[in-house]
Amino acid sequence: MKRVVLVVIGVFCISGVAFGAEVSKVLKEIKGRDAKIEALAKDVTMVMDSKMVSQDMEMQTNMKAITKGKKRRTEMTMMGMKTIVVNNGSEIWMVSAQQGKKKMNSESEGGQTPFGQADNIKEDGLKVSEGTVNDKKCFILEGQDNQNNQCKWYFDSASFALLKYETKMNGQNMVLVNSGFKKVKGDIEMPSKMEFTTDGKLTMSGVVKSIEFNKGIKDEIFDVDSIKQEELGKMDMEMMMKMMKK
Repeated sequence: MKRVVLVVIGVFCISGVAFGAEVSKVLKEIKGRDAKIEALAKDVTMVMDSKMVSQDMEMQTNMKAITKGKKRRTEMTMMGMKTIVVNNGSEIWMVSAQQGKKKMNSESEGGQTPFGQADNIKEDGLKVSEGTVNDKKCFILEGQDNQNNQCKWYFDSASFALLKYETKMNGQNMVLVNSGFKKVKGDIEMPSKMEFTTDGKLTMSGVVKSIEFNKGIKDEIFDVDSIKQEELGKMDMEMMMKMMKK
């Protein structure tokens, strides 16, 4: 379940393959979009209501994702307990009441939403093709991320927003889909709905409740050592018993 802490994101068909200059051109457009977002939004706070599915049990959760430049903090509250994933720009840590503090190997393992993925895509060996996701034309990038995972990224061919992300980890096929894109600041579009599947089974779906920009987020919240035990909460036993009876 830790891989889907925040997430915080189709049918497709491949219609052709391009290499070389087009790969560089597409990556340049994606990085340009990321840079534009960073320039307009010094920090972004997104709140989601979500549903997680595990062993045929459904659990309602609340999620908050805070982004400031290359730094990210994701908080998930479920049954009274909070799990926090912090990316300080160089390392990724997960902190929870049950598992304590643990260093993660990648954004994917840390369960963070793969926004701003251009910096995590290896250009060497990358292939570009064209297709569609939910009736949107897209560029499909197929190659490896910086952790050498084989991945596919589906970017809207008009806005270069991430529509879909696929990878394989620990023998499981993981797919993240963003939909319901809306303009939230200027011409910046962000998804209002995200779905995550593992081996074809829905493991998480989320609906964005609010997005706020430029709140003056302090860098201290991206320091994993600043997280106090009381922030993580305690298990809501009454809620847990209700879940077990379902």
